[in-house]
Amino acid sequence: MLKAGFIERFARFSEWPHELSMDTFKIKVIGHSPFGGALEKMFAKVKVQDRPVSIEYVSSIADIEDCQILFISDSESKHVESIINQVSSKPVLTIGETKGYIDKGVIVNFYETSKGTVHFEISKTSIKNSKVKMDIKLLGYAKLVE
Repeated sequence: MLKAGFIERFARFSEWPHELSMDTFKIKVIGHSPFGGALEKMFAKVKVQDRPVSIEYVSSIADIEDCQILFISDSESKHVESIINQVSSKPVLTIGETKGYIDKGVIVNFYETSKGTVHFEISKTSIKNSKVKMDIKLLGYAKLVE
């Protein structure tokens, strides 16, 4: 539930290009979902950029197009570079939770401390190369990685 809450904050406090025409703000999860319905609960009554939010679970790289947030699960570790290549030129906020994902181009990556608390790191290079702008407040809570 905590990671779903972070994703909700990322959605609300990030900005996508205005020229993006969309009726629905789309979040996709590729691979085995760690959320167990938490994303649906979190976004049930939330609008992002004045649009309702849809959550979609996909298993193929071919299905990751046309979303604003893409969560890449641990089960996709062998394919993460291909996934990033597929969306790198698009305004997609990529999020993961696997050690090493940040080095492979994921913008935001969750990690646990030795005390078991969840934090997140943000790749300054990846966010700069994307067309998504994150609020400075979010960046203040993150571990920033080159």
